[in-house]
Amino acid sequence: MQRSEVSVVVPCYNNASTLLRCLDSIASLTGPQVEVWIVDDGSWDASASLAEAWLEQSGLPGGLIRQSNAGAPAARNKGWRQSQAEWIQFLDADDALLPSKITDQLKHAQNAEVLVGGYERMAADGNSIKQVVYENGELSPEEVLLRVMHSNLGNTCANLFSRKALERVGGWNITQKSSQEYTLFLDLLKTGAKFRACAQVGTHIFEDGQTRISEANLRQNSIRYLQLRIQALQVMKDWPSSLDPELYYSAAFAAIRLCAKHDFRHALEVYRTHLPKGFVPDQDGLSSTGFLRLARKVGYPTAERLTQLRNQVKA
Repeated sequence: MQRSEVSVVVPCYNNASTLLRCLDSIASLTGPQVEVWIVDDGSWDASASLAEAWLEQSGLPGGLIRQSNAGAPAARNKGWRQSQAEWIQFLDADDALLPSKITDQLKHAQNAEVLVGGYERMAADGNSIKQVVYENGELSPEEVLLRVMHSNLGNTCANLFSRKALERVGGWNITQKSSQEYTLFLDLLKTGAKFRACAQVGTHIFEDGQTRISEANLRQNSIRYLQLRIQALQVMKDWPSSLDPELYYSAAFAAIRLCAKHDFRHALEVYRTHLPKGFVPDQDGLSSTGFLRLARKVGYPTAERLTQLRNQVKA
């Protein structure tokens, strides 16, 4: 049998309600034949049996891998390491690929190891929420780093990854509980991976409609989000860059402000440790002009505390 050019890896945990939509989108792909590895991450619903039946019916190479529940990063690692293809397409079991997704991106594969793709966010009922589109072209390391800091570098399921690049970094960090894709992007960047953006929208990312996140999870997620931006900031400091350092500091400032909503002390410590003394950006994509004006006048820590106190009074 001819070796597939692309392996699609589908981590699955209790996704029986959406799994067939996901898998049928793989069967509808045009272009080169793909192999499909479905990793059941300890599901207790019908996901595994649905996956087995679909694989048998589709006739596509690949298979079903079962493991005890270990999380999506571990499931993705299990899948791509089992696979054989040169390119790896990760696809969550509640999302879907458009028919020309793989074909469109492979047109840009020369001298690239990560292909960043456009995508469309979809409501659970199938209505479009937002399209994210990029311009075709190579992304410099400086631009990749800045996009990491702004969470603007595609999406796990919208991107295409070369096996060689994944092998260099060992795949996904299984200890990371959130921001996993941007940790991977940063690891790939630090090992010299070449990134290229593709303009075509090739993936539907579905919202699950669930918004029940505890305050403890919000706090931990905001801290992890900030930690990743500080790691990126350190890479910027270690590398010569043609971009204005304030662009990176401004992105870190925005992450500090997000963290301050849930852990003010931690955010303040990071601000004082990693940003230039008294730094306040001209703009950060998050803060109002009024807040930034106040921060320049009284200092960021005081401005943040005053804003929090005002919000508490309003509540």
